[in-house]
Amino acid sequence: MDVIRAMIDARIKNNLTQKELAARTGIDQADISKLENGTRNPSLKLLKRLAHGMGMQLKIEFVPMQPLKKIKLNGCCNNTKQTFECGIKSTFKGHFLRRNHEHFTDSNQCKYIHSNLAVYSLRACAGEYRDAVELAEYTINNQKDYILEELYKRKPDVLCFSCYIWNIDYVTDIAREYKKLCPSVPIWVGGPEVSYEVEAFLRENPYIDGVMIGEGEDTFRELCGYYAHQKRLIDIAGIAFRKNSTGNSTSVNNIGGNKAGEIVFTSPRPIKNMSEIPFCYDTLDDFSNRIIYYESSRGCPFSCSYCLSSVDKTLRFRDTEIVKRELKFFIDQKVPQIKFVDRTSTAIMLMPWSCGAL
Repeated sequence: MDVIRAMIDARIKNNLTQKELAARTGIDQADISKLENGTRNPSLKLLKRLAHGMGMQLKIEFVPMQPLKKIKLNGCCNNTKQTFECGIKSTFKGHFLRRNHEHFTDSNQCKYIHSNLAVYSLRACAGEYRDAVELAEYTINNQKDYILEELYKRKPDVLCFSCYIWNIDYVTDIAREYKKLCPSVPIWVGGPEVSYEVEAFLRENPYIDGVMIGEGEDTFRELCGYYAHQKRLIDIAGIAFRKNSTGNSTSVNNIGGNKAGEIVFTSPRPIKNMSEIPFCYDTLDDFSNRIIYYESSRGCPFSCSYCLSSVDKTLRFRDTEIVKRELKFFIDQKVPQIKFVDRTSTAIMLMPWSCGAL
């Protein structure tokens, strides 16, 4: 981003560290760091304070608009920023990318981030491997090169992306480039965007080693066990993977791709009992200024042809007493708002805590 580059250049030109600039402006050094690495958007008021602290003036110009140049991303033409969400999970080290919505005003900086419930649920269900799952989050302001650099620095043992319609181009681009950097690191994907045409997806994306199909909590835990103890992939239900030349593992050196290689499907994963899923918000330290999602049911009884929810008509609910206990936790923690995830309704419900006790 040009404004971020200009801000960094101005600070360096004035021989100021982030700490010194923070002292001059009264802005926290952590906030300056977030601005410079692209994880926070500056407001006009904040830019003025930074300019003043560096003994400079902020100049904003309007210039004649040039025709927009369409940029091709994985066959999709875009001339605007794309909101995306993807998750990267690792048996030992990994990262999560999440869709973010940010809103800033001149009077104050208000940041609203939608948490990715799926990735936190996967970590909560990882069992003995939970502490080995590392989460890192990025926003749409982060360029792909920056994300790749961060992933490379963290040196994960396994990468797993959570794929949706709004992030699939980002995921495939990042996965392709990461495989070039680290060809020995297995890359797995999951989520609704890759769970229904699995074989076609794997053949079109030869740098992806496997797909977790459908609900991923138990599958992810068992996949962690495979990489921790070298168990057999074929024994893990609910996955598809490509064999390497030895025929007994995923292909981890498959940059060029073996589109004709054999793709193995294991037995389907049984649906999950909602009441057996651990509460993933046992601590709210990671959810400051974020909108929290809560899932009390899965499945949908309807048959809308345009919706993937109609594929699985098994409607399941979390035990009422468990739901009441967990909502009480949110009340006690003074969470201002949560959103219920409910596929039986076309609207996502808001839960203001002014409604009284449960």
